[in-house]
Amino acid sequence: MANNDDIEADHLPPLRDEPDDLPTHPVRIRQVRLRPGLFIGPIILLLAFVGLLALGGIRRVQSRTDRMVIQGNFSQIIFAVELFHDAHGRFPANTFDANGQPLLSWRVQLLPYIEGEELYQKFHFDEPWDSPNNRPLLDEMPHIFGSPNARSATERENRTFIRAFSTQGAAMERIPLERGQKRPNGRIRLDLGFNEVLDVRSETIFMIEAGESVEWTKPDDLTWDIGQPIPSLGGDRNTNEFQAAFVDGKARTLKKSITPGQLKALITIAGGEPVRIEDLIK
Repeated sequence: MANNDDIEADHLPPLRDEPDDLPTHPVRIRQVRLRPGLFIGPIILLLAFVGLLALGGIRRVQSRTDRMVIQGNFSQIIFAVELFHDAHGRFPANTFDANGQPLLSWRVQLLPYIEGEELYQKFHFDEPWDSPNNRPLLDEMPHIFGSPNARSATERENRTFIRAFSTQGAAMERIPLERGQKRPNGRIRLDLGFNEVLDVRSETIFMIEAGESVEWTKPDDLTWDIGQPIPSLGGDRNTNEFQAAFVDGKARTLKKSITPGQLKALITIAGGEPVRIEDLIK
C-alpha cells in the first residue's frame, strides 16, 4: 500500500482558476424607506385606547377603595353612637340654646368615643360652633368625619359630608323647645334612642354621605321631607351611588335612583312604611 508521502502531485485534482470578471464595485442593496408618519396615527390611537382602559380600571379601583374608606368611617361612627347611647341612654343630638339658636353638632358629642377626649375638652358647650373659642377647633376635625373625595383643602380640613336627617320622625329630629326637656344650662335634650326605633333597624338610616359638605362642628343636618327635591347625595363624587349608615350598625351602598317615598321610609324611625331595602342596595 502506498504511503501518503509517495503520492505524486500530478495525481492531485487541479485547482480551479478564479474568474477574472468578478465585479470590482460593491453590490447595491435596494433599501425600502418608510414614510415617517405612516404608522404614527395608528400607534397613537392604540396607545390612547390602552390608556383609556387603564384609566377606567384605575377609576374603578379608586372607587372601590373610596367606598371601603367611607364605610369604615361610618362603622366607627355608629359604634361610637352605640357607646354614647350606653352612657347616656339616648342618641347624640345637635344642641341649641334656650332661644333655639344653634350651638354644636352631634359629631362633637361623639369625640370622647372616638379617641377625641382631648379635643372635646377644648370646646365651650354654651357657645355656638363659630364662637371665638370654638371656631379655631374646626381645623382639628377627626379623620373619620372626612372624605377621600374632598377636593378642596377646606373640605379636607374642616368640612364633612357625613350628615343626618333632622326631619320630623328621623333619628336626628330636632324636638321643639316646648316638647324637649330644658336642661339647667338651657340646652335642649332630645330623648330619642334605640327604644324609639320601631321600624326594622337594618332598614332605618341614621346618617348618610350627603352631596354637600358642612362645617363638622355646625349643627346643620338635612331637613328634607316629602314634596321637596331629594337632597344631593354621594359626596363630591360623580357616581350613581351613596353610602348610608343604618341603626343596626351596618354601612350600605345605596342607589342614587332612590325615590322620595323610599327615602322617607328609610329615614323615619317609627313610620311603619314598607320598603324593600334589597331593591336599593347597590
